[in-house]
Amino acid sequence: MSELDTDKIYPYVVPGTYVPDWEDGSFVSWRFMHDLEVMLVSDLGHTVSSVHPKNLEQIGMADDEAWDIAFRNLNNDWADGRMWVNVLKGEEGERCLVVENHWSAAATILLPSMQQVAAERLGGPDFFAFIPDTSFLLFFQKKRSPKLKNTLDRIISDRSALFRKRLTQKLFLFGESGIAESEDTW
Repeated sequence: MSELDTDKIYPYVVPGTYVPDWEDGSFVSWRFMHDLEVMLVSDLGHTVSSVHPKNLEQIGMADDEAWDIAFRNLNNDWADGRMWVNVLKGEEGERCLVVENHWSAAATILLPSMQQVAAERLGGPDFFAFIPDTSFLLFFQKKRSPKLKNTLDRIISDRSALFRKRLTQKLFLFGESGIAESEDTW
C-alpha cells in the first residue's frame, strides 16, 4: 500500500477467522463479540486493504488516532446518506431499522449516533441487532410479530445473494448499559 490516506480509513467488522494471527500484531484490529473482529481498513474503491502497524508508523499516527479518524469517516458516510437507513413497521406497531448499501454498514453497530437513532426510532433503549454480513445491519425491537419476522426473513433472504462476507447468526442486545452478546440467534 502506498502512503495511507486517512480520509479513506474505516472500521470493518469481519469474522475472527478472517484475521488468522491477530495476536502477532500484523493487523490493526480488536476483538468484538461473537468471534468477530473489527479491522482498520483502507477503502480502495472497489475493494479494501488491511491497515498494518507499519502503515501507521509511516505517517506517524498512533492506533487510537487512526481508530478515531476511521469512526469519524464511517459516521460521516452514514450522516451524508451513503448508507440506506429504512424503518419498517409490523402489523402490531413494532418497528425495525435496516442499514445497508455500504460495504461497512455492519460497523455502524459501533457508532453511538447510530445506536441513538435506533433507540429513538424503535421506541427505547432495549432492542436487538443482527449483522449477517458486512454490508447489512438490522436493529429491531424485542417484540416481533410473526408477520414482521417473515418480512425480515424475506428481506434477508433477498439480500443474501449480495452478501460477500458472512458474519454471524447470533444477536446483539442493546440496553441502558450499552451493547452485549446475546445467545439468541436469528
